[in-house]
Amino acid sequence: MRLDAFRRPSFGPLAWTLVALQWAFSYVIWTVPHEWGQTMYTSYYVVLVPVLIFATLVALAQRRWILGIVALVAIAAPFLVLLLGFAIFGFSHPQPVTD
Repeated sequence: MRLDAFRRPSFGPLAWTLVALQWAFSYVIWTVPHEWGQTMYTSYYVVLVPVLIFATLVALAQRRWILGIVALVAIAAPFLVLLLGFAIFGFSHPQPVTD
């Protein structure tokens, strides 16, 4: 397939939307019960591969390097979302009781 096929004007917003949904999906992974964790984690990467390939090809064809970078960072998005949550809300350690 030629790279010219990815220069359609509608592919840019579509790629951004798919990458944003992928990031939202990385947040959803941490909100499901623990029993579903492995299934959700596996499905995240099954969905990620075609989105990553599409977004990277669109970024190369349209020379939108920030799209390519955001798409590649989406590989680690579940971990980044978890670490961001820890940074914002902190680790939940019980405070010692003082009398």
